[in-house]
Amino acid sequence: MTEKVVCVGVDVAKNTLEVAASNLNETRQFENDHKGITGAVRCGAVRYIASLKPIKLILEATGNQPGNSPRMIASASIY
Repeated sequence: MTEKVVCVGVDVAKNTLEVAASNLNETRQFENDHKGITGAVRCGAVRYIASLKPIKLILEATGNQPGNSPRMIASASIY
């Protein structure tokens, strides 16, 4: 049985993270702060991304100061 490839893209803006998955017809938005990134709330960005079981994760940080969010998301054990 072939595993379906799931790609997750995260657009990192100054105040928000926009998360989209290749297998869904929707996006989810999270605050670009500690709570929104790490999942201190019930479903933060890292928990949501992990639930999608991505094969590939693409981060796009726009602007000059993306903050710590790309590093925090990339270093999370979600694979």
